[in-house]
Amino acid sequence: MGFTPNDMFSAVFGNDAFPGMTLLEVLKQGGGGIKALGRHAVAALLNAASLGVSYDQTTAQVLEMFNGAYVSGNEENIEMAKNALNYFNDLGCPLN
Repeated sequence: MGFTPNDMFSAVFGNDAFPGMTLLEVLKQGGGGIKALGRHAVAALLNAASLGVSYDQTTAQVLEMFNGAYVSGNEENIEMAKNALNYFNDLGCPLN
């Protein structure tokens, strides 16, 4: 499934964690907690969907990881999911 930065977050992730925001807008926002998880989830989703990126998670796994943490509302779950996606996003990155 293809995604574009202008897709609405709610349409892709199936929830209203970031009302009225596109994937790009979520990616650009600062802050911690759910905002940081949102940034890492969008980056992970676009990486997983890209044919040119070798990524260790599928788009379905990224969506499941974000939604599980978001629905839980638990700060620890949100932080753990953010850290996991951050790890996958940085794997093989020459800037590390």
